[in-house]
Amino acid sequence: MDGLIEGRIVHYVCPQTMAHRPAIVVNVKDKEDGNCDIFVFGLPEDGGFFMRTDCIYDADAPEGTWHWVERV
Repeated sequence: MDGLIEGRIVHYVCPQTMAHRPAIVVNVKDKEDGNCDIFVFGLPEDGGFFMRTDCIYDADAPEGTWHWVERV
């Protein structure tokens, strides 16, 4: 997966609220399928700041996955 490196900003879909929150990639485990560890910058209703390990990429953005930041 091109562009997946530590320090990259992505969006995480919070299971509690389905909100898309910014996250930073802290460890790439499998560049092929987008498996990585991320630190999520959530709001209190999302669980606040938290670490998500073994998070998988999914462009369709189901809960608990990450995707690239949408461009407007």
